[in-house]
Amino acid sequence: TCDSPYAYEYPRDYTYAVTGSRTVTIFNESCLHGYYYPVVEIINPGESVTIENLSDGGRMFSLTDIPGAVNRITVNNDTRVITDDQDLNLYGGCNYKFFRLVKGSNKIRITGDCTIKIICEFPVNTGA
Repeated sequence: TCDSPYAYEYPRDYTYAVTGSRTVTIFNESCLHGYYYPVVEIINPGESVTIENLSDGGRMFSLTDIPGAVNRITVNNDTRVITDDQDLNLYGGCNYKFFRLVKGSNKIRITGDCTIKIICEFPVNTGA
């Protein structure tokens, strides 16, 4: 039986070291006609991190007031779950505009001091 019209590609990581601001391009290969919400890992964050998708009308996800003890934050943008290595509640500094990719090319501006990993398992059509 088939419970979905899609299969998922192997996870693909896009890792960027950011000091201040950096603009990158990610190509969303998904067969979905809607948005794709990846998992994002933020490693050694400063006080704040923003991820702005310039290809999605400038939609910006932000986390502010990040405690200095936090070394790794994982954001599952699809389920809207934010976890970190200190078991803190970081939702107070979140703007709740979770990061998403539009179909095709996405120009992304990342601001903050951190290493960021965007993990994508793009859904693709299956069958002959």
